[in-house]
Amino acid sequence: MGAEQEHNKRRLLEMAERCIAGGDIDAVNEYFTEDFTSIAMGHQERGANGEKQQLRDLFDAFSEVEYVYTDLIAVDDRVAGRATFRAVHTGPYAGIEPTGARVEALSIDVNRFVDGKIAEHWGCYDDDTVVMQIRAAHAHSDRVAAS
Repeated sequence: MGAEQEHNKRRLLEMAERCIAGGDIDAVNEYFTEDFTSIAMGHQERGANGEKQQLRDLFDAFSEVEYVYTDLIAVDDRVAGRATFRAVHTGPYAGIEPTGARVEALSIDVNRFVDGKIAEHWGCYDDDTVVMQIRAAHAHSDRVAAS
């Protein structure tokens, strides 16, 4: 593997630690190109500002966010990864009020880099698992309240 691929892997890990787990939305411009495009789960977002809004939405619904890559593969200008998302549900999400539930889900993504920044992203995030976990916590809290 070449130096560029190793550099891109490091940049992706830095971005996940700083922007996602660290909550530093302003750092997005350091890791994403101006014309960044993401296609994930049928949703398309454009530009670094679109990524900033995605993070704001995430932090409105979850706290104690972790996003840890367990596998990274770099080929040419792309880095593919398998990651685990963990967080606490502390704000409305998918129409469900905060439950305080700890959630965990897997994510697979492929990122194309240009000059050390992410220019394109394709991803698949296990949102169904997150929703099932917070619905289960919500149903449990309803049962406890009813007793």
